[in-house]
Amino acid sequence: MNGASSRRTVRTALFLALCLACCPLPAALASRYVTQYEQSLRDFDKSYLDNKDLYAWNVSYYMRSLAIMYEATADEKYLEILAEAIERVLAQRDDAVGDADYLGRLRSAWGTARYSTDGSSHYVWAVHTGMITYPMIRFVRLVWADERLQARWGARALEYLRAVEDAVRTHDEDFVLGPDFEREGYYVFGAAAEHGIVSGDVLPLNQQNALGLTLIELYAATGNPEYLDKASRLAHFFRNRLYRMPNGSYVWPYRADPTPLTGPVSIPAGPFAGSIARTGEDISHAAINADFIIQAYKHGIVFQREDIDALVRTVLENIFTPEGNVYSHIGGTGQLDDSYGLQVGRWLELGLYDKRVFDVIAAYYDKRPAPIVVQAYLAWVDLHWEGR
Repeated sequence: MNGASSRRTVRTALFLALCLACCPLPAALASRYVTQYEQSLRDFDKSYLDNKDLYAWNVSYYMRSLAIMYEATADEKYLEILAEAIERVLAQRDDAVGDADYLGRLRSAWGTARYSTDGSSHYVWAVHTGMITYPMIRFVRLVWADERLQARWGARALEYLRAVEDAVRTHDEDFVLGPDFEREGYYVFGAAAEHGIVSGDVLPLNQQNALGLTLIELYAATGNPEYLDKASRLAHFFRNRLYRMPNGSYVWPYRADPTPLTGPVSIPAGPFAGSIARTGEDISHAAINADFIIQAYKHGIVFQREDIDALVRTVLENIFTPEGNVYSHIGGTGQLDDSYGLQVGRWLELGLYDKRVFDVIAAYYDKRPAPIVVQAYLAWVDLHWEGR
């Protein structure tokens, strides 16, 4: 090799090194979880987008996974696919297709008769509204946080915001202040309970906090104090009904009544702690409540870092056994199989705060199929730590 050629080779190598330093290859290329997610995305049956009975517990996770993948990779294609899904879901809203509820009202949300006590009364569940609108309002918040995205998606985001606000207002009639009238509030079934359409009065915690997730995002997107007030009241109501176990973890029941409490309530070691542990919610429904705590903390609403640390203990010391198996309930009780276990990945956002959560959950799914939303969480948290 002559001198001139050698100098050109050195200059080329230096140039390429400089380019990689300034514009490194996307981290997503290094994550196997992104590859897995992409395959699941291709396999997703988009006919589900036209069946609103599947929206709350299927399509909502598909839409949420797309929002998570955008946050993980900043790849705008995920917003494009999410917008397509939102459009199709909005087209099936009750007032768009003429599906009246059990009182003959056309609501700005998505009702179903599938879960009514009589199996035939069309009812709009608050939990369904929360699950469906949560990824929609995340889309809005993501777009409005980035001037580059606003140029393309701003008008669409405004349209989605109005749709989410309309859906959430459907449940305003069932929001109750108290028992601490200064700080607490909760949702009830109201007229639906009086007509026997549902059982119980106060909504289970996960059903309240599913709508609470949307309220948090609405506040983050708009700054509207009304949304902050409702989200804060739900957060106070929930936090006051948490049990702090002897190991520092949190346990809570599926339902909590509005008896005045100031919590988290510390439980001493002994037989009573075992009794409280057995009341713990299943890890699938509880994932909604854990997500509510995480999002409230991220947005400065009621919950503190100590609450996140308590949730980490719930995962590492209650839900998981030393052998890496998963209990079905958050108190470390119930069965040790995949009936609930496959939902443990929905706790993965805690892994952004403590890598041990990611490590133990990722190891669990190394031997099991992960749902699409879990694959998105795995990619997000993996890329977070790869970037450190």
